[in-house]
Amino acid sequence: MNYNELLLKRFACKSYSSQLLTKEEELSILEYGRLTPSSFGLEAWHIYSLSKRTSPEFFDKMFTCCFNQYSVKSAAFITVLTYFKEASFKSDSDFIKSRAERFDGGLKAFEEDFRGFYSLIPDVNSWSKAQTYLMGMNMATGASSIGIESCILEGFNEEAVAKVLNLDLSQEGIGLVIPFGYPLDGQKGKLRIKLEELVTQL
Repeated sequence: MNYNELLLKRFACKSYSSQLLTKEEELSILEYGRLTPSSFGLEAWHIYSLSKRTSPEFFDKMFTCCFNQYSVKSAAFITVLTYFKEASFKSDSDFIKSRAERFDGGLKAFEEDFRGFYSLIPDVNSWSKAQTYLMGMNMATGASSIGIESCILEGFNEEAVAKVLNLDLSQEGIGLVIPFGYPLDGQKGKLRIKLEELVTQL
């Protein structure tokens, strides 16, 4: 199918069949996330993956953390996308040093390019969190291309999820929780406004 057909096919799936994902399918979804572009190429994020194939004990816990949304309980695979917080972007941070050395000119050249733009960001944590939405959509659309659907969730108790995953929320925040699986029911139809309502052409 072409990309437009794929976008029409993909939907927010609320319940999944009992079929588990293979290791290869899970790795494909993670790879769709890895290939997502990020601001300044910093990749200031991390993916925590939970598979019902290997760690089923996490799913009831995550179900509770996500306000008892059935898409979480019935999922075969869950990804939690986290973002790095403001401390990671300081000039002397190990994170900036490690990322900058990948680019031509190293840290000095990267800092000259990065700092002017960085100083204009009004809320660094919100800017960093927003990038997980790019990753989430890449993973969801890519998964749909291989017959696996998802439901991108902002509805969760961040502190509870952090406790389950043993995360330090002073260093990283949780952007999205995404359950994946083979859909139990088909798409019920896609509701979108017309293009002429959406777009103002100047």
